[in-house]
Amino acid sequence: MVMFKLNKLFTVISGICVSITLFGGIKHNDSYDIKKMNIQQEIDDYMMHFIELYSGSAMDESNALINIEKLEVEFDDGRNTGTLVKYSDKNNSYLRYQINLYGETNNVTIDYYLCNNFVLISRQINYYSSWILTEGWDDVLYNEIDKWIIWNDNVYNFLGDGQLIQIEKEQLDVPMLDEVEDIGG
Repeated sequence: MVMFKLNKLFTVISGICVSITLFGGIKHNDSYDIKKMNIQQEIDDYMMHFIELYSGSAMDESNALINIEKLEVEFDDGRNTGTLVKYSDKNNSYLRYQINLYGETNNVTIDYYLCNNFVLISRQINYYSSWILTEGWDDVLYNEIDKWIIWNDNVYNFLGDGQLIQIEKEQLDVPMLDEVEDIGG
């Protein structure tokens, strides 16, 4: 009788341990995958919505669905100049900001995509083979693309495989969204 109870207890404890291991692992992996899939799905949905608005405006300028405001701006205390393009819908809700900076041997494009639950920041740096003013030698040798997500006041590197790595705000290599929003009023 005692042996039966010990075997039964051992079986129950083993079952609980196996269940915790299996379900705990599945739950953890599923939540990570779901989190990754939701982020990518929201980015895809945002891009499709933006493309629809932009395309609709291009097709019928008399009934523009998107407002585009372009400003000449200075960054880094006047060391870099470029353009800031603000995209908003008919209700003046901003959808996207784009910064274009031009250097002697490279150019930088930074996009701020204002998704529903987070901000996706994408930066592309194109490095030229020579000074861009040298005719015939303005080929792009290589480029770098970096992405970040700002979510609940936290900043994450958004890697190509969808992995998120939290970083400090100070480690973000581009202006924060509030700095960009303040440019041009």
